[in-house]
Parts: sequence; C-alpha cells; structure tokens
Amino acid sequence: MTIKSGDPVLNTMRFKGIPVTRKNYLNLCYMGKPPLDSDGQLHPEAEQELPDELRGPDDVIGQSNPI
Repeated sequence: MTIKSGDPVLNTMRFKGIPVTRKNYLNLCYMGKPPLDSDGQLHPEAEQELPDELRGPDDVIGQSNPI
C-alpha cells in the first residue's frame, strides 16, 4: 500500500517507482533545472516549498541524475 501525501510530485514518484530523493524531486519539479544560486545551493524560497522529508543540505543536484 502506498501512502499518499498532499504533494502531487511525491505521489507521482511513488506511483511510478521513482526513488524519493531530494535530487529526483528537484529535477522533476524544475524539469532538470532547479533554481540554484551562484554557489550551487537551492534558493531559500525553493527550499521552503520542499516537502519536510526532503528539506536539508543540498547534495549534488545536477544533470547526471538518472530518474
């Protein structure tokens, strides 16, 4: 049984069997181009919009992420 959240992206990831990681979520939400600052960090506004389970320090967010 899959637990649904209020977030349609998380629900889609779970339904499609995509691993629920911060990197995958951001790449799906922003079509592979998450809003990063000049240091490669996620903008604070975008961070606040993430589901609680995916908030935290950025890992490598990039083009080489297989979904």
